[in-house]
Amino acid sequence: MNVRSQEILTERVADSIVGTKYLTQTPLQLRWAHVKYTSSATAGNRNLVFTLYDANGNVLYDVRSGANQAANLTRHYNFVLGGVRESSFQGGGELIMPLAGIVLMPNQYVTVEDENAVDAADTFTLSFQALK
Repeated sequence: MNVRSQEILTERVADSIVGTKYLTQTPLQLRWAHVKYTSSATAGNRNLVFTLYDANGNVLYDVRSGANQAANLTRHYNFVLGGVRESSFQGGGELIMPLAGIVLMPNQYVTVEDENAVDAADTFTLSFQALK
């Protein structure tokens, strides 16, 4: 049996403005992704959206959270292969979201953002694991 190992890449991308963006120059197969989302004190319902774009900015895939996030909270969104879309946050403020078998090709990129754009002071931290 010939077993070929694959390099596992774990990345963390932080951005303090609406729209965290990760651009790749190397093909990557996403295994899971995690978004830590801290909302400001500004009132409003936020809805997180995870989007994959091609090099020209066309949407290839997107998934929206199954629950809104209110003001002044920190929530954790876990995107997993074969996951189900939960409609309410669990004990520690966690929500599971489905992730398709995504392969990022060179110059494609992923964003996470509040599709309602409630407040630019909201912060996101995107972490993920991928196979190179």
